[in-house]
Amino acid sequence: MNTGQSKWIEMASAAIQSFSEDGSLDMDEVNFLLTLVLQDDEIDDEERQVLQALFEKGASLFPNDVAEKVKEIQDKHHL
Repeated sequence: MNTGQSKWIEMASAAIQSFSEDGSLDMDEVNFLLTLVLQDDEIDDEERQVLQALFEKGASLFPNDVAEKVKEIQDKHHL
């Protein structure tokens, strides 16, 4: 059970802003989102849903380095 404060709203807002700027995410934006969501060392259900939707929606738009990082995050956190 996650006892920390969920960051899913903040994370979703940041992701929307990032996507609206250029339609993709760069490595700094992915790292920021990951840092934000892992502040409590867990990914709760809401955070998981936001990450999954974000990664699925942007998968074809990510540069190679970002796609590799996303795959690493998906594997590590079972997304």
